[in-house]
Amino acid sequence: AIYIARQTGAHVTGITITPEQVVEANKNARIAEVTSLTSFKLMDYTKTSFPKGAFDVVFAIESACYAYPKSILLNEFYRILRPGGVLVINDGYVKRSPKNPLEIKLLRSACEGWYVREFVDYRDMTKSMRQSGFKEILIKDQTLVVRPTLRFIDSLVRRFRPLFWLSRHLPGNFVQSISDNVMSLATLSEGDKAGLFGYYSHVARKPRK
Repeated sequence: AIYIARQTGAHVTGITITPEQVVEANKNARIAEVTSLTSFKLMDYTKTSFPKGAFDVVFAIESACYAYPKSILLNEFYRILRPGGVLVINDGYVKRSPKNPLEIKLLRSACEGWYVREFVDYRDMTKSMRQSGFKEILIKDQTLVVRPTLRFIDSLVRRFRPLFWLSRHLPGNFVQSISDNVMSLATLSEGDKAGLFGYYSHVARKPRK
């Protein structure tokens, strides 16, 4: 939100279900001198209090994966977008069903590490967007863009695996969560090598009429 505000001058509203993130975001906005262009609210993105047609653009970057089912999220995004408004979703997906026990284990580990119920197929997301009323849906495979990061994290975990394993068993939810996320990135790297996981951008428009 802060980056977009600084780069474009657009007003950006960010929402989260974590109170501490609202405080942190407001602090960072003051540091970046964009308080007049940003606002941050404590809100569930599947049932916001925004009026119908409140926004020109809605971004969901690596957050739509937590909504289940996807329809409750997409229907709300559709409601708060103005006619002709644009939805952008960037996230990780499966590219196909797992073929063997190892791939099933990779998928399960990724879900557990990211605390998501499931990773849906990117084509199913496209279908859900269409069912919610979105048109002009464009899909771009961005896996090559994130692959260097996945490979770097994978090599880091392989090099310091005992340390990461230990950190997952230390007291404190924050340390455990960070460790789980890092380990899951390494798992996603393995899944990417197998052709199981991918990273995609969906861009869609709410019809003008």
